[in-house]
Formats: sequence, structure tokens, C-alpha cells
Amino acid sequence: MNKEDNRRTRMTRKMLQNALLDLLEEEPLSKINVSELSERADLNRSTFYAHYRSPQELLDSIRDTLAQQ
Repeated sequence: MNKEDNRRTRMTRKMLQNALLDLLEEEPLSKINVSELSERADLNRSTFYAHYRSPQELLDSIRDTLAQQ
């Protein structure tokens, strides 16, 4: 099974996206760190890094998704 097709992977990415969007309402991206983001998503930092390299990459993936829709 492709990692992209895995329901757990999709759910994890959605949780991280929601956490980032919530945090962006409170502070700029430059102030958001992976620990804070992971805590908000209720995930481990290692889980974040399994999917993204940085909060900026996560934001870019959100933008890409919106552009495709």
C-alpha cells in the first residue's frame, strides 16, 4: 500500500495541518516551532518529521492542496 493511500497517514497529516492553521491565528510562522506544533496536534515530534521537514514545508503542502482543489 502506498503511504499516501494509508488512512492513518492522511489523518496524521490533517491533524498537523489543522494544528498549524490554529497556531497561525495566534502567531506568525516564524515563531512556530515543531514542538509547539506537535503538541497542538497531540503527536510526537518524530511523527511530524516523518511527514515534513519544517513548519514551512507543512504550510507549502497546505497551499499546494488548496491550489489543486
